Formats: sequence, C-alpha cells, structure tokens
Amino acid sequence: MNLFLKIFFGEIVLLSDRKKTVGCGKNKSLIIVIMAFVLCLPVRGYSTEKIFRLSHDDYKPFHWYDKDTQETRGVFIDMIEEILGNRLGYEIVYTEYPWKRAQLQVHNGKEDAYITTPTSERLKYTEVGEKPLIVMQKAVFTYSNNPKIELLRNIKNFEDLRQFEVLDYLGNGWGKKRLVEETGISPDYSPSVDSVLKKLAAKRGDIFIEDSTIVNYNIRLLGLSKKIVELPVILEATEFKLCVSKKSSFKNDIDKIDKIISEMVKDGSLTRIINNWK
Repeated sequence: MNLFLKIFFGEIVLLSDRKKTVGCGKNKSLIIVIMAFVLCLPVRGYSTEKIFRLSHDDYKPFHWYDKDTQETRGVFIDMIEEILGNRLGYEIVYTEYPWKRAQLQVHNGKEDAYITTPTSERLKYTEVGEKPLIVMQKAVFTYSNNPKIELLRNIKNFEDLRQFEVLDYLGNGWGKKRLVEETGISPDYSPSVDSVLKKLAAKRGDIFIEDSTIVNYNIRLLGLSKKIVELPVILEATEFKLCVSKKSSFKNDIDKIDKIISEMVKDGSLTRIINNWK
C-alpha cells in the first residue's frame, strides 16, 4: 500500500494516488480509528523478521518430524538452527514431505531450500555454497567376532565387496547405483535400516554399508552397540550442502552461510552437533 500519514496541528493528511485532507474537529474519534487501522496493516517487504522455509523428508537422524514431541528434529535441524536462527537471526519453518515432493517444492520456489548432495540436475534450479554441512562417509559395518574380520579390514574398493554377503535396505538409491548397477552385487534386502541392523547382529550377513552417523544412531536406539562394529574402512565420502532455490531471496545469503560454517568448523561446534547424534 502506497500510503503515508502526515500530521500537522490538528489535521491529518493522507497521501496516496490523490491527496486528501480531513479536518479534525468533531470527527477526531473517527480519524483516530482510521489511523490505528492503517498503521496495523501489514506492509509487504517491510518485515523485520526473515522467514526461511526448509523442505525436508523423514531421514533420521538428520531431519524428521517427531510425532511424539511434535517437533522437527535431527542433525541438520540443529545445524540450521545455529546457523540461520542463532547467528543470522532468521525465523525458520520446517515442512516434511516425501523426498520427491520436498525437492519439487524447492524447484518451484514454494520452499527456500533443502539439504542434500548437489547434482547436475539439482544445480539447474538451486544455488549452493562451497562449504558442506557434513561429509557423509559410507562406512562398513559387520557383526562382532566375525571370523572374516581380517579380510573385511582389508577392503579397499567396491570390487572387494563381491566375496562377502552384503545387506541393504529397500529404497536405498545409493546402494542401487553403486552396489547393484556399477559393481554387480546382489544384496540381501530388508525393509529398513533398523531391520538390516537386526539381521546383521543376528549374523545373517557379513556387512552393511551406510553413513556412519545414520548407523551409529540406530545402533544406539536398538541397543546393539556390543553386537555390531564399525570397520576402519570408508568406501566413499559424499558432501551434503544447503541447496537454496534460485527463486528464493536467500540465495543472496550463501556467502554469509559459508562464512558461518567455516567458523563452526574452526570452533568445533559443527562436530559437536554431529557427535550429539551418534
């Protein structure tokens, strides 16, 4: 609304497309009501609070909506709260969708960003900074006292996995591409990460390959810390970054976000957040 109020000694002047003057005699009460109404109208573009909208899926322990606490939780949520909330002063709104829709919302500019691995397709409609929030490490896990433990410790690449019984979960896109399509391995599938870990703990497979943070979080929840061990083998490292829609005004803040991430790496706060979820 292109409307300004100007008060001069008992009269109020309203300036818009046409200039009108209203006397203040017996209509003083009416004018006060009008002034209060106009001043309370929201004026687009003049909000002092910036609202950042993060689109996400159910991806424990990185981000998910906890129905019990009715809060959005996770590693990435703690990072975003610190970076955008505490250090940049933004209000943050989280919305959970199925993963394909979460990406589409950012593609269409209805949400500001999501967090994932930047790909050539995603970079067509998002802007990313140089600094990752986390480098996910595809680690190798096996059951305690596996008689093949020495062979497992000597795994160097994907080809070395062929001699072992590999466990995986349905819907794992990374596993489908790297294990099945590129390496020719036929994993023994389970419905979910926790069901894979239960099978591994029961010695019904040799190895499970997944990000260390994800597996350690679920091992702790399932009480399997003494039955499953992480091997000193990292097959692949993948950077996860904040991907901001090109249609969002927050794309202009990427340099600020990069700077804060660098500061958090130096002061150790980023690592502490990750460790809190292991």
